[in-house]
Amino acid sequence: SEIPVGTRLLSIVEAPEGVYINLSKHFDTGGGTDSIYKRIFQLIKTAKYNTTKPVYLLIENQPVEVLGGEGIMITQPLNENSLGG
Repeated sequence: SEIPVGTRLLSIVEAPEGVYINLSKHFDTGGGTDSIYKRIFQLIKTAKYNTTKPVYLLIENQPVEVLGGEGIMITQPLNENSLGG
């Protein structure tokens, strides 16, 4: 797993417009660009396996637009094309 040690699932909320996955700030730390890409793809694959609704990522209750120290842009809802450069 590329998910950093210490990452906690704070909540999963299913709403009419989608599923909101709220993770602790640890998800956004360490590992460099390759690790960030792998962990977000791992999250997308797992989430999309379990729902057909759009999936949104929150870190500490805040919608995510940028991940990691390198500032990797992501678009939401999450899908295979969510990662930008």
